[in-house]
Amino acid sequence: MVITKEQLKERMGYLGGSDAAAILGLSRWGTPLQVYMAKVFPNRDDSETKIGGKNEAARWGLLMEDVIAQAWMEDTGKKLYRVNETLIHPDYDFVRANIDRRVVGENVPWEGKNTSAYKKAEWQGNDDIPQEALIQGQHYLSVFDADKIYYGCCVGGNKLVKAEIGRDEELIKTIIDAEVHFWNEFVLKKQPPPVTGSERDGQLLARLYPDASNNSIVLPDEFLDLIQQRQVKRAAIKEMQTLVDEIENKIKAKIGENKGGVIGNFSVTWANQTRTSVDTKALKEKHPDIFQSVQKTNSFRVLRIAEIKKEK
Repeated sequence: MVITKEQLKERMGYLGGSDAAAILGLSRWGTPLQVYMAKVFPNRDDSETKIGGKNEAARWGLLMEDVIAQAWMEDTGKKLYRVNETLIHPDYDFVRANIDRRVVGENVPWEGKNTSAYKKAEWQGNDDIPQEALIQGQHYLSVFDADKIYYGCCVGGNKLVKAEIGRDEELIKTIIDAEVHFWNEFVLKKQPPPVTGSERDGQLLARLYPDASNNSIVLPDEFLDLIQQRQVKRAAIKEMQTLVDEIENKIKAKIGENKGGVIGNFSVTWANQTRTSVDTKALKEKHPDIFQSVQKTNSFRVLRIAEIKKEK
């Protein structure tokens, strides 16, 4: 749906459908920490704090909504009308929904999606849609008195996938319980939720704390176990990588001078490829002024953990 500036500002004060999967830890596009930052620090202009970010996919999804709605109406014979109001959960005023459209005569919500051809396997129709869209729809049904929700998704710009998903009370309860906990324990208390291992949380932490001071702190006792776990897992990753390298070397040895091979349903190639790069050593020696003028210094923080050796 088309969101006004007033609605965007208002969204900071409640949990919407696009927040639900992230809060549950089931979103590829957002994390609980991102949702927290968006609600507690709404004036920050960090793209990493926003679910999905300001990207081309979001832009085209908005532009395509009318087209998808028109195609869906032509295929189904049903009529849709736009909804500009924000719907509020009957028990929790911080749980709200901004649905795209309603179906005339059925009073059922409709959600429009736009995705690339690479995601066609995720959109196969009824009971086979991405979990983020499924959770978003059930969040909407938690505030909307309807037995189902319709979806219309344009895949790859030339295929319309239609889905009809029924109301799932058990899933709705799971979603609402998680959202109530998130709101009460994290947002209202201004206490960040636990971080995840996602790249998004790593990027967000780097933006929140870009510069290190000269101070050192004493970490809580529970971090000793975390650090020991890290050491064990890093050793396991190194061991597994060695095994993977061994397997790949065996394959390379068998391929030899050939381009590749085929076995079962696998095609294996060990082909030549080229990459052009700047010889920085030669540039520095032959053209030191140019080398100096094109240098760029980046500042970033690196986490290192070393065991402190005790003196005997």
